[in-house]
Amino acid sequence: MKIIIATTPQPGHLNPLLTAGRLLIDAGHEVHVTSGSPYREKAEAIGARFTPLLPSADLDMANIDALFPQRKTLTPGPEQIRFDCERVFIDTIPAQFETLENILREFHADLILVDTLFAGTLPFLLGARPTRPKIVGLGVTFLPLHRDDHAPHFMGLLPTEEPSLLETYQQLATQVDKDFDSPIRAYTDTVLARLGASALPMPFFDALVTLPDLFLQPTVASFEYPRRDLPQSVHFIGALPLVSSSLVTSDIHAALDSGKRVILVTQGTIANADLGQLIGPTLTALADRDDVMILATTGGRAISEIPADIPANALVTTFLPFDQIMPNVDVLVTNGGYGTVTQALSLGIPLAVAGLTEYKPEVAARVAWCGAGIDMRIDKATPAQISDAVDALLSDPRYKSRAVEIGGEFARADGPSQLCEWLVSLVDVRAEAEVDQ
Repeated sequence: MKIIIATTPQPGHLNPLLTAGRLLIDAGHEVHVTSGSPYREKAEAIGARFTPLLPSADLDMANIDALFPQRKTLTPGPEQIRFDCERVFIDTIPAQFETLENILREFHADLILVDTLFAGTLPFLLGARPTRPKIVGLGVTFLPLHRDDHAPHFMGLLPTEEPSLLETYQQLATQVDKDFDSPIRAYTDTVLARLGASALPMPFFDALVTLPDLFLQPTVASFEYPRRDLPQSVHFIGALPLVSSSLVTSDIHAALDSGKRVILVTQGTIANADLGQLIGPTLTALADRDDVMILATTGGRAISEIPADIPANALVTTFLPFDQIMPNVDVLVTNGGYGTVTQALSLGIPLAVAGLTEYKPEVAARVAWCGAGIDMRIDKATPAQISDAVDALLSDPRYKSRAVEIGGEFARADGPSQLCEWLVSLVDVRAEAEVDQ
């Protein structure tokens, strides 16, 4: 089977897709990756061919605020997310689509696998090309599909059946549709029309999940809100494994073997411009605790940017090999990156989540809803808030018990096997249909 993997040029989107690519290559399939040019080496390291996205889509997402200075002036939440949708995910559709067209001329793919927000396949799905490969989405965020209670996305609203809350949610949804969903949909339709594609038949985020032939969400039912009308093309497959090229150094080994409970803190690779939001307060909060060892990663930022002293019971690095250290972690303190959170849950690790930018309030709300952690509902934590959250997670056995229960559900799902089986079955179905014709 020949597969094109196309991803938004950002580590949180790229890494899960490269994991999928490695699994597919190991299973004997041929993979061609397209993403930002800085990721060539990572793609080729898994044995894939690589083509960079055309220049207008080949964005350097390592520092999105430097790429789009206006973004820093926008209020986190719907205003900033609308800006991201238009500049990062919609304006790049023509170049993404053309890149895929160019690859297909020489690499006759059976299917195209994309991350949730890679919208360059929408022209294929909406008739801009007479024939196309099968198209599959792989979730890298919460599932951005409409909810039974009509709660709008990105606000971290918990599911409800309470009448007064349902009415409030509906009012919010009406306003969000006016200010956010409808403008984004209209903006997308203008771009699609220039490419000869039809208009979106539904809101932008619903389209990204519903229109592909298959959408695989790397989670389990316990970590996603129930929906009565989940499309038949959407499947929960459990977690995909983390892949790291880093080795566990001697100082990391010493930290893990200290006999203390290990607290891992991360702000990911995008929302880490201010390491005083989470990493600094965590180091300060737990500095005098002789019963814990803190592992902190800056996600590529300089350690000197942390606005706090590094205590004796902490190890701070720019990157950590999560795949190797997470089995030894007792508590994760995070701003809510989806892949990191699902990996923690798959290993039975309770979490404290503090993040209000991008999609992170939705991840934090799901952590609280499933009972495996604490949604701190803040963006910049104080040391006291971190201390209280960590104490609660370590002292109240219900968090750990629920995390372990969900971890068992992830283990039974067997994400790697499900990923390959669903993709192979999709191509087999297409082959059978062509034979029947």
